[in-house]
Amino acid sequence: MNEVKKYVIVKKPKKQTITVEEFENLKGYTVSPKKDFKYENMIKVKKITIDNPDLIKDFVDKKCKRNMTKVLTILSFVNENDDGSEGSPLMLALNEIEKFRQLLIYKYQEHLSKKEYREYLKKLEILTSEIKLRLSVLKEEEMLDYGRRGGR
Repeated sequence: MNEVKKYVIVKKPKKQTITVEEFENLKGYTVSPKKDFKYENMIKVKKITIDNPDLIKDFVDKKCKRNMTKVLTILSFVNENDDGSEGSPLMLALNEIEKFRQLLIYKYQEHLSKKEYREYLKKLEILTSEIKLRLSVLKEEEMLDYGRRGGR
């Protein structure tokens, strides 16, 4: 069976050389590259571990902002195309919010400052409560319409 080897690549600024060192338990933030990302003469990489705290913070900040933008884009789409009859786009937004919240709690929390972490959770909680309120209003309107039609 093939043995999996892990390496650390370090560029030394004074010598302008790159050294490769084996490692066992490097602490840091681990990411996997995109699956269909291919170039000629490229090394196949399954996972990358970032151990520089500044790079980790920048990477996690970018991921959080991208996720928040995704949620807000879905909500703006729902607002623009609001015909007041269907709640499924709102449920999609609610699912995306929950997915992002889980990522924050289990993956990004240790790399964000406490203030940033709390702010993201607070924003998500506000968005969730607004969506739930909107869903309850839609459900109420459906019940009223059903009652006006005489249950038909």
